[in-house]
Amino acid sequence: MTAGGLSCYTGNLAAYLEQYDEDAAGRIARSIRVAVRSGSPDGPLAVSHHAVPLHWLPGGGELRYRGSPDRDTALREIAAELDTYGQVLAVGNSSCLPWASGAAAAPHFLLVNEQKDGRWHVVDRFMALLPEGGEQEPFEGWLEDAAFAGILDPICPLPPQQRLRNEHAFGFPVPLPPEGSYQWLVRVDSDPGRQAALPGHWTDRPGAALDLLADWFTSGEQSAVLLADAWAIARHHIYRYENLLGHSADDGIREAATRALSSWQQLPQVLRFAYESAQRGRGRPSLIKTAFGQLSETEDALIQPLAAAGYGVGATIRQENN
Repeated sequence: MTAGGLSCYTGNLAAYLEQYDEDAAGRIARSIRVAVRSGSPDGPLAVSHHAVPLHWLPGGGELRYRGSPDRDTALREIAAELDTYGQVLAVGNSSCLPWASGAAAAPHFLLVNEQKDGRWHVVDRFMALLPEGGEQEPFEGWLEDAAFAGILDPICPLPPQQRLRNEHAFGFPVPLPPEGSYQWLVRVDSDPGRQAALPGHWTDRPGAALDLLADWFTSGEQSAVLLADAWAIARHHIYRYENLLGHSADDGIREAATRALSSWQQLPQVLRFAYESAQRGRGRPSLIKTAFGQLSETEDALIQPLAAAGYGVGATIRQENN
């Protein structure tokens, strides 16, 4: 199973992690969950997609963002990380990717695994029909200095929801560089006091988290900016269930996973239709409530079976602590 079905963060994170874990994509699949921070007083609504801190690298060390407002400094630092570890994740701008058609400006991880003679070898495994209507194909090839720097063009100002996505890209919050900087990720030594915790008030029981999202979508608050978050949640869960179906021989869990997979596949289209209807003055709150309600019941019923199969919040936290 490839990482192509993951999001624009995790698809290329999986490619990076393969150097340390031959089952990196499976590890990500087993980590997938939905947790929601519902808003004040802990900050705006945010989403966590992973029950394991994916920036903690197998065998020790962790990933941290770095940034520079100066292009040449950024390229030198990215090259230094590449020389040290043989690969580096750079933060691209999806609207600047020649292989992405109609993509809106958004942060996008890219794997860089070689640099020579003023050229950079870039790998982008992400492929999808995008929530805003564009399309992206995978890419692997060489880019000249100017072209490589161009796809890393900083988004400034970075919309708050995109900043939250960067902060929680690994499932747990990490510090971000200042806005307006070229950004990449470096491998650093592990913090001996690190803990896998979401600060503030988060709802991580899947049914309750999905109910919170349903409330936000039916209230109209931030429904436009949250479409991308809901799309990523659905994409991750589709990937989780496809991974599970590829590994489980249990007829009962396969049947339940197949039903869940079908519901998740329908969610992005339902939300897009409801949003576009609301823009025309014809809101569809019952449609949204029904879609999220079905998923809420399905996911809560699967908590224990998923954990027994090695998936879900309980299973992944136990694996990380072992």
